[in-house]
Amino acid sequence: MNPNGKAVCSVVVAAAITLGTTVSSYRLKKTAELKHWQKALSDYSTNLESQNIAAVKNTVLEE
Repeated sequence: MNPNGKAVCSVVVAAAITLGTTVSSYRLKKTAELKHWQKALSDYSTNLESQNIAAVKNTVLEE
């Protein structure tokens, strides 16, 4: 392989590694965000369920 071919190959390999690293970082960030929102929605759902149970108990006690 001639020197120019090696240089082009090196640049292509470096670009592929950089792209792979960038994609991996993006996916990790998005996964972390999804886990955060899943936890937030779970907590919100649990809170709503508790409020609904309390409201039903109060309604039954008032009757």
